Amino acid sequence: MQWPEHTQPGQPLFMADGKRGYLVADGMRIWRTLDGGEHWQEIALPSWANQQLTGHPSGNGLLPMVKDSRATFSAYDLADDGALRVAFYVRKAKLASGIGEVTESTLLYRLPLSASLDELARKWMQPEIVLPQQSVMDIKVSRDGNLNLIALQGELQSEKVAETQQRQAAYVQWKDGKESYRHVFDAHVVPGALFIGPQNQLVLAGESLESKQTTSDSITLVSTDQGRSWDETSDGMAYAWYYEGERNRIWKYQLQSLYWRELK
Repeated sequence: MQWPEHTQPGQPLFMADGKRGYLVADGMRIWRTLDGGEHWQEIALPSWANQQLTGHPSGNGLLPMVKDSRATFSAYDLADDGALRVAFYVRKAKLASGIGEVTESTLLYRLPLSASLDELARKWMQPEIVLPQQSVMDIKVSRDGNLNLIALQGELQSEKVAETQQRQAAYVQWKDGKESYRHVFDAHVVPGALFIGPQNQLVLAGESLESKQTTSDSITLVSTDQGRSWDETSDGMAYAWYYEGERNRIWKYQLQSLYWRELK
């Protein structure tokens, strides 16, 4: 499979099947293939997405340069129907009538594989969800079509501020186009990745960082009641994690060792 020219992938490749899929690239760029990677179509972003192109000093084509390094894709997920969900934070954007101008918000979009490039270009004016003063850290679409979001609440801080220590994390469920439930985590929870288990349980891998701590501990939070309550387990110091949904196991990497724990 060939990558699109002048593109640094850097982010996940989502394939709905053996032929169709998306590549989310560094520098806020999205590419789509409909023929197994032989050809790629770039999905143009709106002007207010803080993207600009500049010549590379080596002369090797164009590389994307982002004006505000915080204005990047913060979360994405491919649903069972082949639609890509993508979220990014904007300082200011003027959207379609009925929505108007939004400031300091996360915009979440649904990009179906069946849509033409012209249709996708128009979709930027009609986000599926607008989340004022929130940054979406992860998205997972459940089997019933509900959206499960992990978000940091409050306005995005200066780049010099460690935002995960300043803003409280929350689990947010969206159903039928509106927010149906929100659970705010304790202040020490620093969210990482959200997963959906085989019995529709929610699994959040992250870190625990108290206000006076200099190092964090790895934690796993599990909810079996659609996010209303969460059981927290500490896994000590770990540098990476992976959730194996088929066996309901959380894998952690620590001190050159890989270990797993079966979740209840």
